[in-house]
Amino acid sequence: ERQHRLWEYRDSFSYPKPIRVDASLSRLPLNSGIESVVLLGAEKLLAIAEGGILEKQFLAFLIMNSGVVELLYPYDDYFRPSDAALLDEERVLVIERGYNKDAGVSARLVSLHQEHIEENSDITRNLIIDLGGLVPMDNFEGLEVIRGLTDEHIVYIVSDDNYSRRQRTLLIMFELELFE
Repeated sequence: ERQHRLWEYRDSFSYPKPIRVDASLSRLPLNSGIESVVLLGAEKLLAIAEGGILEKQFLAFLIMNSGVVELLYPYDDYFRPSDAALLDEERVLVIERGYNKDAGVSARLVSLHQEHIEENSDITRNLIIDLGGLVPMDNFEGLEVIRGLTDEHIVYIVSDDNYSRRQRTLLIMFELELFE
């Protein structure tokens, strides 16, 4: 945060290598840079900012060997993307957290179809589940999805206490049932 950059780590022993994005990264607000990063395939990385330079859309970047494509991620004045993970071969799961003094804290999971994450396409979200009232709420910033022994989707979300007495570090795991 505050110093917008992306680094590639080959393994835990090697030095990181900067990933070239473009000048748009430097235009992001000071504390609203890249928050969500997900590898879509061997040569595709999706990075989504938690803020932006536009009022109703945040910047996202599709980073490939052939270059960087700027995309726009929709924003509804409350929920901001805070992490992303592959849900399956066709979809990306994004955790969006919301906070303001009037509405308080909330979170939801939305899906993005990978086929719409490409140049000249609008990113559209599909609400999967609103987590408000279902799990203890906090500053959710981490997301992972694994496939269980019977091919079920196991979702992990983690919050960050930011060294604050008002926040907690929580790790929550649940099975996500998807109905097509």
